[in-house]
Amino acid sequence: MQSVLSKLDIKKRLSDLGAVIVGNNSTKFKAFLVQDNVHWKKVIDA
Repeated sequence: MQSVLSKLDIKKRLSDLGAVIVGNNSTKFKAFLVQDNVHWKKVIDA
């Protein structure tokens, strides 16, 4: 997966679609998911 996400054309295509590319280790990915869940919970509860 890392090798695919490191290709600039793939990064641009995903970014153009609104994707946030997070190519970190599992600890950082978990922290990203926790933060994202907090954000969307606020949106849903509003």
